[in-house]
Amino acid sequence: MTDPVARAQALADDLLFPAAAEVDLKGEVPSSHFDALAAEGFYGLAAPKEVGGPGVDLPTIVGVLEALAGGCLSTMFTWVQHHGLVAGLAATDRVDLRERYLPALISGELKAGAAFAAVIPTPPRLRAERVDGGYLLDGEAPFVSGWGVIDLLQLCARDGDTVVGAAVDAVPAEGLEVQPLDLVAAQGTSTVHLGFTRYFLADDRVYGKTPHAEFVAGNTFPSRLNGCAPLGLAARA
Repeated sequence: MTDPVARAQALADDLLFPAAAEVDLKGEVPSSHFDALAAEGFYGLAAPKEVGGPGVDLPTIVGVLEALAGGCLSTMFTWVQHHGLVAGLAATDRVDLRERYLPALISGELKAGAAFAAVIPTPPRLRAERVDGGYLLDGEAPFVSGWGVIDLLQLCARDGDTVVGAAVDAVPAEGLEVQPLDLVAAQGTSTVHLGFTRYFLADDRVYGKTPHAEFVAGNTFPSRLNGCAPLGLAARA
């Protein structure tokens, strides 16, 4: 990936920013925005070289995120959720899941969202109960962006002091209630509330299990990346 920050800035200037007002008005990001991100290779931004990604450093990642946020916040915020699952599958020892999903996630053929914040507080807002063949999930994921756009969801729930991470299909299912949300800003992110009632999560979709304290400590990095959104908007202003 040559000069990704400059390419992200050009994409923001030429495509995203000219359409940003219309995106806010309609509350919908055109699919052409996501196609353009995929064509530039930006869906693989978080992937290391050993799994087929660009292996870029933190300043480059930050530069790309800030440039895109300054072009269209709804586009950037929907897209940035994708990278949690890319990173999770790049690091997993579940070779079957990595081979099944990671190449298509890196190319942007598959798009992902994220639902992990509900496991951070104690008690957790999304709980996992161990059963034969997997887990039963109860609780909520209050804010999940990209619903209707994404194909997969990085879903995290807590089983005691263990955070269970999984890659699930982002579709309606038994035990899952989807409620669209009206947001004050960035309505184009297609953000929903997910309610879980005895939702079955099969073992074959679980890519990792992490102690809660380690999971919380590891969120320093994504929190830094979240800061790119307001910094990018400020730079555009």
